Amino acid sequence: MIAFTALLTAACSSEPADEVSETDRSEIEDSSTPAMVPGLQPRSDLKLEPLGAEDASAVSGELACAFMRGEDVLLLAKGVVGSDQPNSGAIRFDGSTVPLTTPTANGFDAMVEGAVFAGQDVTAGVRIGNERDTGNESSSWDATLAVSAVGAEQITIEGQWSCGP
Repeated sequence: MIAFTALLTAACSSEPADEVSETDRSEIEDSSTPAMVPGLQPRSDLKLEPLGAEDASAVSGELACAFMRGEDVLLLAKGVVGSDQPNSGAIRFDGSTVPLTTPTANGFDAMVEGAVFAGQDVTAGVRIGNERDTGNESSSWDATLAVSAVGAEQITIEGQWSCGP
């Protein structure tokens, strides 16, 4: 949780940001793999790398959610409560931070219980499971992160989705 707190602190910004919608939750189950480029062979080596404080600048908003496996933050997302903008997010693989946005705009509240994000040639979806007791005003669930990228087989990772201040 220390890594999550440090990353959220680094990601805090007073500038308005992006949002998400209710449809995102249903799209998680239906999200498709990005279109394959003809002649490109699927690779099985897609591995997410933990985000660091330096990656937080790729994400803007007032409140954050993070998908974590252990102490590693693998997806960071931020949005603005009550906004009509898409939420922003980021993942890291192949040594690069990949910016993501939600395909619809409904504010921070729309991504709290899972969301679908898309970036250039990549999609990432979070599906929540059992709620976890946080002992504070933030929310947390057991969750699954599914990531698809052009030229790669989809990967799924079990972890935790936590949202809040």
